[in-house]
Amino acid sequence: MNYNYEGKKIFYRDVGEGEVIVLLPGNTSSSEVHRGDIDYFSKQYRVICPDYIGYGKSERANELPENFWHENALMLINLMEALKVDKYKVIGSSGGGLIGLNMAILAPDRIQLVVADSLIGEYITKSVGEKIVRGRAQTDNGIKDFWRYAHGDDWEQVIKFDTEMIAQFSQNGRSIFNGKLDKINCPVLIIGSLSDDLIPNIVINMGEICKQIKNSKLLLYSKGRHPVMLTMAEAYRKDVKDFLDRF
Repeated sequence: MNYNYEGKKIFYRDVGEGEVIVLLPGNTSSSEVHRGDIDYFSKQYRVICPDYIGYGKSERANELPENFWHENALMLINLMEALKVDKYKVIGSSGGGLIGLNMAILAPDRIQLVVADSLIGEYITKSVGEKIVRGRAQTDNGIKDFWRYAHGDDWEQVIKFDTEMIAQFSQNGRSIFNGKLDKINCPVLIIGSLSDDLIPNIVINMGEICKQIKNSKLLLYSKGRHPVMLTMAEAYRKDVKDFLDRF
């Protein structure tokens, strides 16, 4: 399905019935990658999974928003209003988790809970930004096939814009959440792997986010890589389902 946001076509998948889950892919991923997660959660919920601005099957942009995670949070809140969905739960992986937490800040009366895994932290430091840029320049064919699957034949332009956005954001020292994590009131489950191959100091970075959110819980796996939603799918789905069932 398609939705118009500020003159751009945004693609999203809408599957299942019942209470609504907004399922959010990570940076450089798309709804196509999460078909398995959509199938799993749509057995019990209505699942809405977007392709972000300039991503996947959405219309391309000349550049990505400076605070990608804030702007896409605004876009998704706008989409849910257009769909006349007043209350919903949010599950986000990696960059999608950052978007989900921003949604909880911006629409506290609408977001019922947030599950966020494999979060890079509240800030992207220059060193981490440089690591991401270097890593993407040295990717193997497996990662390139993943990006092609997620975005189509023009995947290189999508990844280029995303990498440039992260590099620029890492230079400004700004909080991804504009310093407002303490405004989140809904229950939040933060999940990570101690073996995450992308995020340095994951316990510190995710712990700092958790400390600022009143009603939050931090769950760490000893196994898995980045992101947990994809690399520890069975354990992840069980723990997320248990959390969903509590609320």
